[in-house]
Amino acid sequence: MPTRPAKKVLRPITAHLNKSRSFNVQNHRTIHGIRLLLVMLVVCWWHVGCAKRNALTIYTSVDRDYSEPIIAEFMSRNPEMEVQTVYDSELTKTTGLFNRLLHEKHNPQCDVFWNSEILRTVQLKKENLLTPYDSPSAADIPNKYKDLDRFWTGFSVRARVMIINTDLVPDSETPASVPALGLRKYAGKTGMAIPEFGTTALHMAALFAKWGEAGFLIYMREVKNNNLKLLPGNATVRDEVARGSLAYGLTDTDDAFAALAENKPVRMIFLDQDGDGTLVIPNTVALIKNGPNPENGKAFIDYLLSPEIEQKLAESRAKQIPVRSTVSRPDDLPDLAAIKVFEVDYDALVDKLNPCLESLRIVFPQ
Repeated sequence: MPTRPAKKVLRPITAHLNKSRSFNVQNHRTIHGIRLLLVMLVVCWWHVGCAKRNALTIYTSVDRDYSEPIIAEFMSRNPEMEVQTVYDSELTKTTGLFNRLLHEKHNPQCDVFWNSEILRTVQLKKENLLTPYDSPSAADIPNKYKDLDRFWTGFSVRARVMIINTDLVPDSETPASVPALGLRKYAGKTGMAIPEFGTTALHMAALFAKWGEAGFLIYMREVKNNNLKLLPGNATVRDEVARGSLAYGLTDTDDAFAALAENKPVRMIFLDQDGDGTLVIPNTVALIKNGPNPENGKAFIDYLLSPEIEQKLAESRAKQIPVRSTVSRPDDLPDLAAIKVFEVDYDALVDKLNPCLESLRIVFPQ
């Protein structure tokens, strides 16, 4: 019969259609689920992006006792911002963070570098790791403390000084200059920080630039023959002089003022006031190129460069000297204009650092 085969054929076609409809329903549900998952991923990504934009990472070589309260105040004014701070050690002052920033060049993790000195900041500029930022807060900072293209800005200086133990040294035997430390009467009585790091590296590079390689080597051999003690950092130099283990030490004003605040038997003098002047070292701050949170970085730089922060640093135990003459300071903190300052071209000085360090390794082989 012709009708029978037709009926046999219709049954499997109907079953196939039912299965197809079931598959389409399941497929629709799957697609809907995928779409929902994608929406959720986009929302999560958006939230993560927002959180990232409201973060800030600061690298600083400034002593934590002085930098942490300033950063904490910024955080209190910006409670919605997640701020992470990475500090450096006393031994590798600045150098450790400098090397970390070099390592992170192609994947920056830092937004702002607040440096306790200037040399490594200028090096970062030459390594193309900084981006210019002309902060409105720096409008009244003298141009000598600002990069010409605004890759960095300086503020609140320290000076290189001689710290002297008053129990061991009468006023008549005070060395008033760096070259005097090569005299035999100071043999075995003087110390300074390891000259590869921090402000001591900057000081040595400035002398190298001023005297030339030959003159610098002659001087360093003289002080080595005088049994100059190399110590882990400026704070250690201060402590050794304060306890009487050394009579004299090259250090920075912040360390010397800390000893005076504790009534240690010390005094300090600004070096070479009748000669080339004493070296001053500004804090520097810079915005890292391609950092993850540039706008938050700029906000922190604006805060850091304000007269308010210069006053806080002047009134702290560090007693850092404001570069603005309009900022009030304690009575025992001199006006920067009253100090004869060693004139330095910071950009040119960077090129002298490595030759200087090579000369130091000749005199003080490791």
